[in-house]
Amino acid sequence: AEGAEGGAAGAAGGGEASRLEAEILQFESQLEGVKRPKTPYFQWFEENRAAIVKELGPGAGICAISKRGGELWRGLSEKQRRPYEKRYREAKQDHDQEKEQIREKKAAASEAADPLVQRQYRMLACDLETIGTGSEVFSVIQAYVQSSLPNAEVASLVCVSRPSEERAASGR
Repeated sequence: AEGAEGGAAGAAGGGEASRLEAEILQFESQLEGVKRPKTPYFQWFEENRAAIVKELGPGAGICAISKRGGELWRGLSEKQRRPYEKRYREAKQDHDQEKEQIREKKAAASEAADPLVQRQYRMLACDLETIGTGSEVFSVIQAYVQSSLPNAEVASLVCVSRPSEERAASGR
């Protein structure tokens, strides 16, 4: 039943579904493209690299330059580090907000592309089949509900089946 309904829904809403899938991929790409902010050390190192190279000489390798940069950074006082750390915290907050906004948009597109009921029944490995209002089963259930709850009204019914349990019961 799910395949037949899914096929009909897919044919009718194919354009919408593919648009939503494209949006989801776009949001994933945006998430990957959001660069993390530079740490306080790298901000400082970027500003001071030329002075370190000058101190060590033109023949100094990247390892020597990095090692000297680390030594100098560790030698800085808390007050000297503070501006770099402040810039990092601000940039990190902006970065986190931007990623969260993209995640929220992606979640909304994912939700629209895959309705909750379908996700729940797929997780339970169930098939859904709508029971028509003119069927005998619908009439029997409606009569039972009205006898039990006189003010209740049956708007729609869905038959839930679990193929894995049906196979186990039949011994296949």
